[in-house]
Amino acid sequence: MGEKRGMARMLLECSLSDKLCVVQEQQYEVIIVPTLLVGLFLILLAVILWLFIREQRSQQQRPGIRGSAAGPPSRSPSWEATGRGGKVLVPLKETSVESFLRASTSALSKLQVPREQFSEVLEQIYNGSYGIIYRAKMCTGDPAKPKNIVLKTLKEPAGLHEVQDFVGRIQFYQYLGKHKNLVQLEGCCTDRLPLYMVLEDVAQGDLLSFLWTCRRVSSGVEVLGGKA
Repeated sequence: MGEKRGMARMLLECSLSDKLCVVQEQQYEVIIVPTLLVGLFLILLAVILWLFIREQRSQQQRPGIRGSAAGPPSRSPSWEATGRGGKVLVPLKETSVESFLRASTSALSKLQVPREQFSEVLEQIYNGSYGIIYRAKMCTGDPAKPKNIVLKTLKEPAGLHEVQDFVGRIQFYQYLGKHKNLVQLEGCCTDRLPLYMVLEDVAQGDLLSFLWTCRRVSSGVEVLGGKA
Protein backbone atom coordinates (compact mmCIF):
# COMPACT_ATOMS: atom_id res chain seq x y z
CA MET A 1 0.00 0.00 0.00
CA GLY A 2 2.79 2.40 0.85
CA GLU A 3 4.47 1.77 -2.50
CA LYS A 4 1.21 2.49 -4.42
CA ARG A 5 0.67 5.73 -2.58
CA GLY A 6 4.23 6.70 -3.28
CA MET A 7 3.80 5.92 -6.97
CA ALA A 8 0.60 8.01 -7.16
CA ARG A 9 2.29 10.89 -5.41
CA MET A 10 5.21 10.64 -7.81
CA LEU A 11 2.85 10.74 -10.84
CA LEU A 12 1.13 13.80 -9.52
CA GLU A 13 4.43 15.52 -9.14
CA CYS A 14 5.63 14.67 -12.68
CA SER A 15 7.14 17.46 -14.68
CA LEU A 16 6.76 17.79 -18.45
CA SER A 17 10.50 17.34 -18.93
CA ASP A 18 10.51 13.95 -17.14
CA LYS A 19 9.63 11.61 -20.05
CA LEU A 20 9.77 8.43 -18.00
CA CYS A 21 7.22 9.78 -15.51
CA VAL A 22 4.86 10.89 -18.30
CA VAL A 23 5.00 7.41 -19.94
CA GLN A 24 4.06 5.69 -16.68
CA GLU A 25 1.11 8.02 -16.24
CA GLN A 26 -0.18 7.29 -19.78
CA GLN A 27 0.06 3.55 -19.11
CA TYR A 28 -2.35 3.95 -16.19
CA GLU A 29 -4.82 5.80 -18.46
CA VAL A 30 -4.62 3.08 -21.16
CA ILE A 31 -5.62 0.45 -18.60
CA ILE A 32 -8.36 2.33 -16.78
CA VAL A 33 -10.35 3.66 -19.79
CA PRO A 34 -10.90 0.27 -21.55
CA THR A 35 -11.82 -1.28 -18.20
CA LEU A 36 -14.57 1.31 -17.75
CA LEU A 37 -15.86 0.77 -21.29
CA VAL A 38 -16.00 -3.02 -20.85
CA GLY A 39 -17.85 -2.55 -17.56
CA LEU A 40 -20.46 -0.29 -19.16
CA PHE A 41 -20.93 -2.79 -22.02
CA LEU A 42 -21.52 -5.66 -19.60
CA ILE A 43 -24.05 -3.62 -17.63
CA LEU A 44 -25.94 -2.68 -20.81
CA LEU A 45 -25.93 -6.31 -21.98
CA ALA A 46 -27.32 -7.46 -18.64
CA VAL A 47 -30.14 -4.91 -18.84
CA ILE A 48 -31.07 -6.04 -22.39
CA LEU A 49 -31.13 -9.70 -21.34
CA TRP A 50 -33.30 -8.89 -18.33
CA LEU A 51 -35.83 -7.02 -20.50
CA PHE A 52 -35.92 -9.88 -23.01
CA ILE A 53 -36.51 -12.52 -20.33
CA ARG A 54 -39.24 -10.43 -18.73
CA GLU A 55 -41.02 -10.06 -22.11
CA GLN A 56 -40.86 -13.81 -22.70
CA ARG A 57 -42.35 -14.55 -19.31
CA SER A 58 -45.16 -12.04 -19.84
CA GLN A 59 -46.06 -13.68 -23.16
CA GLN A 60 -46.10 -17.13 -21.57
CA GLN A 61 -48.50 -15.88 -18.93
CA ARG A 62 -50.87 -14.58 -21.64
CA PRO A 63 -51.22 -17.46 -24.14
CA GLY A 64 -53.32 -16.99 -27.24
CA ILE A 65 -52.70 -13.24 -27.61
CA ARG A 66 -49.65 -13.44 -29.83
CA GLY A 67 -50.40 -14.65 -33.34
CA SER A 68 -54.14 -14.64 -32.86
CA ALA A 69 -56.31 -13.72 -35.84
CA ALA A 70 -59.82 -12.41 -36.03
CA GLY A 71 -62.29 -15.15 -36.87
CA PRO A 72 -65.55 -16.73 -35.91
CA PRO A 73 -65.80 -17.75 -32.24
CA SER A 74 -65.45 -21.49 -31.77
CA ARG A 75 -68.20 -21.74 -29.19
CA SER A 76 -70.78 -19.80 -31.14
CA PRO A 77 -73.45 -21.86 -32.90
CA SER A 78 -73.28 -19.56 -35.93
CA TRP A 79 -70.82 -17.43 -37.81
CA GLU A 80 -71.80 -13.86 -38.59
CA ALA A 81 -70.32 -11.59 -41.23
CA THR A 82 -71.48 -8.23 -42.49
CA GLY A 83 -71.25 -7.27 -46.14
CA ARG A 84 -73.16 -5.26 -48.66
CA GLY A 85 -75.88 -7.87 -48.58
CA GLY A 86 -76.46 -7.40 -44.87
CA LYS A 87 -75.82 -9.78 -42.02
CA VAL A 88 -75.09 -13.38 -42.91
CA LEU A 89 -75.74 -16.12 -40.37
CA VAL A 90 -74.42 -19.58 -41.11
CA PRO A 91 -75.37 -22.30 -38.62
CA LEU A 92 -72.43 -24.59 -37.99
CA LYS A 93 -73.30 -26.98 -35.19
CA GLU A 94 -76.37 -28.65 -36.66
CA THR A 95 -76.05 -32.43 -36.70
CA SER A 96 -78.70 -33.31 -39.31
CA VAL A 97 -79.74 -32.01 -42.70
CA GLU A 98 -83.26 -31.20 -41.51
CA SER A 99 -82.14 -29.11 -38.53
CA PHE A 100 -79.54 -27.33 -40.64
CA LEU A 101 -82.13 -26.45 -43.29
CA ARG A 102 -84.51 -25.10 -40.66
CA ALA A 103 -81.80 -22.85 -39.25
CA SER A 104 -80.51 -21.69 -42.64
CA THR A 105 -84.01 -21.03 -43.99
CA SER A 106 -84.74 -18.62 -41.15
CA ALA A 107 -81.38 -16.91 -41.74
CA LEU A 108 -82.13 -16.61 -45.48
CA SER A 109 -85.79 -15.69 -45.14
CA LYS A 110 -85.43 -12.56 -47.31
CA LEU A 111 -84.01 -14.63 -50.18
CA GLN A 112 -86.56 -17.45 -50.18
CA VAL A 113 -88.45 -17.82 -53.46
CA PRO A 114 -91.62 -19.96 -53.66
CA ARG A 115 -91.00 -22.93 -55.90
CA GLU A 116 -94.36 -22.34 -57.58
CA GLN A 117 -92.96 -19.23 -59.27
CA PHE A 118 -90.68 -21.29 -61.50
CA SER A 119 -91.86 -22.41 -64.91
CA GLU A 120 -92.51 -26.08 -65.42
CA VAL A 121 -90.27 -26.16 -68.48
CA LEU A 122 -86.60 -26.37 -67.47
CA GLU A 123 -83.78 -26.24 -70.00
CA GLN A 124 -80.69 -28.12 -68.90
CA ILE A 125 -77.57 -26.12 -69.77
CA TYR A 126 -74.82 -27.75 -67.72
CA ASN A 127 -74.11 -30.59 -65.33
CA GLY A 128 -71.91 -29.14 -62.62
CA SER A 129 -70.12 -30.65 -59.66
CA TYR A 130 -73.03 -29.84 -57.32
CA GLY A 131 -75.81 -30.81 -59.69
CA ILE A 132 -77.63 -29.91 -62.88
CA ILE A 133 -77.93 -26.26 -63.90
CA TYR A 134 -81.15 -25.22 -65.62
CA ARG A 135 -82.40 -22.18 -67.49
CA ALA A 136 -85.98 -21.32 -66.53
CA LYS A 137 -88.46 -18.48 -66.15
CA MET A 138 -89.64 -17.02 -62.87
CA CYS A 139 -92.96 -15.28 -62.35
CA THR A 140 -92.53 -11.70 -61.12
CA GLY A 141 -96.20 -10.84 -60.56
CA ASP A 142 -96.89 -9.94 -64.16
CA PRO A 143 -97.61 -13.08 -66.23
CA ALA A 144 -96.71 -11.20 -69.42
CA LYS A 145 -93.21 -10.38 -68.18
CA PRO A 146 -91.55 -13.46 -66.69
CA LYS A 147 -87.90 -13.18 -65.70
CA ASN A 148 -85.21 -15.39 -67.19
CA ILE A 149 -83.18 -17.07 -64.46
CA VAL A 150 -80.63 -19.81 -63.95
CA LEU A 151 -81.30 -22.54 -61.37
CA LYS A 152 -78.35 -24.23 -59.73
CA THR A 153 -79.46 -27.41 -58.02
CA LEU A 154 -77.87 -29.70 -55.46
CA LYS A 155 -77.90 -33.29 -56.59
CA GLU A 156 -79.52 -35.93 -54.42
CA PRO A 157 -78.89 -37.73 -52.20
CA ALA A 158 -76.93 -35.01 -50.41
CA GLY A 159 -75.23 -35.33 -47.04
CA LEU A 160 -74.86 -32.69 -44.37
CA HIS A 161 -71.45 -31.58 -45.66
CA GLU A 162 -72.73 -31.06 -49.21
CA VAL A 163 -75.78 -29.16 -47.96
CA GLN A 164 -73.63 -26.90 -45.78
CA ASP A 165 -71.27 -26.22 -48.67
CA PHE A 166 -74.12 -25.38 -51.06
CA VAL A 167 -75.81 -23.05 -48.55
CA GLY A 168 -72.43 -21.50 -47.86
CA ARG A 169 -72.15 -20.54 -51.54
CA ILE A 170 -75.55 -18.87 -51.34
CA GLN A 171 -74.35 -16.97 -48.30
CA PHE A 172 -71.22 -15.94 -50.21
CA TYR A 173 -73.30 -14.48 -53.07
CA GLN A 174 -75.39 -12.62 -50.51
CA TYR A 175 -72.24 -11.30 -48.85
CA LEU A 176 -70.89 -9.94 -52.16
CA GLY A 177 -74.01 -7.86 -52.72
CA LYS A 178 -74.95 -6.25 -56.02
CA HIS A 179 -72.43 -5.17 -58.63
CA LYS A 180 -72.76 -4.57 -62.35
CA ASN A 181 -69.89 -6.95 -63.15
CA LEU A 182 -71.14 -9.83 -61.00
CA VAL A 183 -73.88 -12.36 -61.61
CA GLN A 184 -76.69 -11.33 -59.28
CA LEU A 185 -78.29 -13.64 -56.74
CA GLU A 186 -82.05 -13.54 -57.26
CA GLY A 187 -82.99 -15.85 -54.40
CA CYS A 188 -82.88 -19.42 -53.16
CA CYS A 189 -84.99 -22.38 -52.06
CA THR A 190 -83.56 -23.98 -48.94
CA ASP A 191 -86.70 -25.02 -47.08
CA ARG A 192 -86.38 -28.63 -48.27
CA LEU A 193 -84.49 -30.79 -50.72
CA PRO A 194 -83.69 -30.35 -53.57
CA LEU A 195 -81.96 -27.04 -52.90
CA TYR A 196 -82.03 -24.30 -55.50
CA MET A 197 -79.81 -21.27 -56.00
CA VAL A 198 -81.53 -18.69 -58.22
CA LEU A 199 -79.19 -16.54 -60.32
CA GLU A 200 -79.78 -14.01 -63.07
CA ASP A 201 -79.54 -15.28 -66.62
CA VAL A 202 -76.56 -13.57 -68.26
CA ALA A 203 -77.30 -12.87 -71.91
CA GLN A 204 -73.77 -13.52 -73.19
CA GLY A 205 -73.39 -16.84 -71.39
CA ASP A 206 -70.24 -17.83 -69.53
CA LEU A 207 -67.04 -15.82 -69.82
CA LEU A 208 -65.01 -18.56 -71.49
CA SER A 209 -67.51 -19.03 -74.35
CA PHE A 210 -67.76 -15.28 -74.82
CA LEU A 211 -63.97 -14.90 -75.07
CA TRP A 212 -63.73 -17.75 -77.58
CA THR A 213 -66.46 -16.14 -79.68
CA CYS A 214 -64.63 -12.80 -79.63
CA ARG A 215 -61.42 -14.54 -80.66
CA ARG A 216 -63.07 -16.28 -83.60
CA VAL A 217 -64.71 -13.06 -84.79
CA SER A 218 -61.49 -11.06 -84.50
CA SER A 219 -59.54 -13.72 -86.40
CA GLY A 220 -61.99 -13.57 -89.33
CA VAL A 221 -63.63 -16.96 -88.78
CA GLU A 222 -67.31 -16.88 -89.61
CA VAL A 223 -69.57 -18.04 -86.77
CA LEU A 224 -72.83 -19.68 -87.73
CA GLY A 225 -75.13 -21.04 -85.07
CA GLY A 226 -72.34 -21.04 -82.52
CA LYS A 227 -70.10 -23.27 -84.68
CA ALA A 228 -67.09 -22.20 -86.64
